[in-house]
This record gives sequence, C-alpha cells and structure tokens, in this order.
Amino acid sequence: MDISETCGYTLEEQLNLFNNIKVLFTNKPLIIALNKIDIKRLDELSPEKRAVFEQF
Repeated sequence: MDISETCGYTLEEQLNLFNNIKVLFTNKPLIIALNKIDIKRLDELSPEKRAVFEQF
C-alpha cells in the first residue's frame, strides 16, 4: 500500500481494491507491504488513517 497516497489513490481506495480482490488469494500466503515510506512514515499518518492498518 502506498501510504503517501502519491499514487493517486487514497488509503481507503487502496483498501477497497484489496478487499475486492482478496478472495482471489484465499488459502494463499499474503504479505501486506507499505510502499513509499521514505515519503511518509506510518507514524506521520493521522490516527484515522493509521486505523486502516489495524485489520492486518
């Protein structure tokens, strides 16, 4: 996930996409990676945006 949102999609939009395709990965190992953390660190996100990652 691009936490800097410089890809043109918000975290919420990225999460919605993931939720739409995750059924394709049932019973397969899955790694959620944070991308572009050199632009924005996880601890720089608002509490609301950080909460997006609590489900993982």
